[in-house]
Parts: sequence; C-alpha cells; structure tokens
Amino acid sequence: MTNEKKIKKLKVTQIKLEKPDKNEEMLNIIRGKDKEVFISLIAKFGKLEILNNFAEFLNKRSFFSVDIYGNIKRKSLNYAFPIFSFFNDENLLAESLLELAAPEERQKIYKIDRFSNVDLEIVKINFIKTMANGNLEFAKRYGKELFLRDKNEFFKVIANFSLAGNISSLKSLMVLSFAEIIKSNEKSFNDNIFYIFMSYMCKYRDNFYENDKNYEIDMDSDADISIDELFENLDIDKKDLMKKNELEILSYLMLMKKLNIKESKFINIAKYEVEKYNEFKKDDKFSQNDKYKKMLRDLFLDAIKKI
Repeated sequence: MTNEKKIKKLKVTQIKLEKPDKNEEMLNIIRGKDKEVFISLIAKFGKLEILNNFAEFLNKRSFFSVDIYGNIKRKSLNYAFPIFSFFNDENLLAESLLELAAPEERQKIYKIDRFSNVDLEIVKINFIKTMANGNLEFAKRYGKELFLRDKNEFFKVIANFSLAGNISSLKSLMVLSFAEIIKSNEKSFNDNIFYIFMSYMCKYRDNFYENDKNYEIDMDSDADISIDELFENLDIDKKDLMKKNELEILSYLMLMKKLNIKESKFINIAKYEVEKYNEFKKDDKFSQNDKYKKMLRDLFLDAIKKI
C-alpha cells in the first residue's frame, strides 16, 4: 500500500495530537490533502488545539529575500492565523489549513524561556527594542515575560510597535488576531501560537512612518479628528472588489479603537492613509485573488458597527 493510500485510510480516532516536534502525523495529514480529515480533527479537538499542533507549518522561514541579481522578493502573511482567530466554521478552517499549511516552510518550535528576574520596565524596553531589531530569539522571551506579568502592558507595547510601522505590513491585523485567539484559553500560555505571532512581528520588515520621508505626515501636531470620524470617512463598500490597503486600514483603525489608543501621531497616520485611500477612483480597484483577505475585510466592516 502506498503512503498516499495509508494517509487516506487514516482514521481520526487513531490520531493522537502530541507536540509537533514529536509527531510526524501532522506532516502526513497535510500531505494527504484530505479535507474531511481536517474537518474531523477540528470537530474533535477544537480549533485552538489544531492551530497549536499545525503551528510549525503556518509560518515563514523569512519574509524578505534578495537574489544574486538584486531582485527583492517579499512573502505575504499566512492568513491561516487570522482565519483561525476570527472564524469558527469548520469547513473554512479546514480549507485554510489545506491551502495554507506549508511543509516546505516547516520550523521546529521549542519551549520559550522567560526573563523572570528582570525588572518589568527593562522587560518592556528590551521587548520593543528586540522587535525593532528583528531579534526573534530574545523578543519572544521578553514578550512572553511581559505577557505573563501584565497582559495590558504587553498589548500596549506591541500595539504601539505595530502602529508605528507601515500599514501594509498588516501587523495590526496580527495583534488583533492574537488578542482574539487567546480569548478562548486565557488561563494558559501556548508557546506554539505565541511563536507564530512573534515570528511575524519580528521577521516581517517594514518601514516606520517617522523615518520615511515619502510620507507627508505631521507627527507632532494635535489630531483634529477622532477614530470614529475616520471610520465614517472611509469609503469602503462590501459590494465592490477590494481596493489597495482596505484590510490594512481597517486593521489599523480597529486596533486603535479596541485598545482605546488616542495618541495624535497614530491618528494623524490613520488620517493620512484614509485620505490617500479615498483618493482612488471608483474604477481604480485591485483584482481580489485572496479570498481570505476579503473575508476578513467584510468581517471587520461589520464589526465596526458594533464597537
């Protein structure tokens, strides 16, 4: 019997979910590409446990590369993480795993150590410093330490970090996604899920608005508009195809709204991006090939009304 036939005959009741570094069945399930197996696993174990066990396959080794000819290539966010965070439909979750789990990007994930003896203020400073430097090995440790000591401070620091960077990075979406996924299990810390999150925050390199002269934004002036008014000014219609940066802008505004962030510099950045977006002509739309991005865009448009 071939490996493929063995995989297809694998019964869900026979699968024992263990730590990914000890269980090659996860890899066999992905290669089997049987949607019904994914659906059955999610129904049996729940989406949080499935995300935990498939975490090794839902990351990218790097998001930026340059070849010998100087050509720059960027990899995009793996949307499985936000899809698992905001949706519960087992068919959709199984589909996202089937399409987005990448064995070729597999990375072993190990227990994240803490900095238990370090002063809290030093932890916060070193956390954002190591993220800015792209130092994942230390950022994940400082992040775990801050999260376990003070969740509110953790989200303040990482939200400020994501809002300072260009909206196209979608780091605001990742912060929202992480905040959403941990709601279902706030009493325990999951190293695998935290690693996916922190890996993207550190590895995806983006420009900071204050250091980029291409953006004509007065960071120091007082904001003359509120987040609610910016939402009202944003001209997005779910009936239309997506235009550039729709999900990016929505995520940026949603993060500020959810965490009640009112710093003028971030409001001025959001105002700049909303005005730039609204300048696109109605017929200047980008073809939407990413169904997951559109699903999240539509979800956020509905959620705005309830915040």
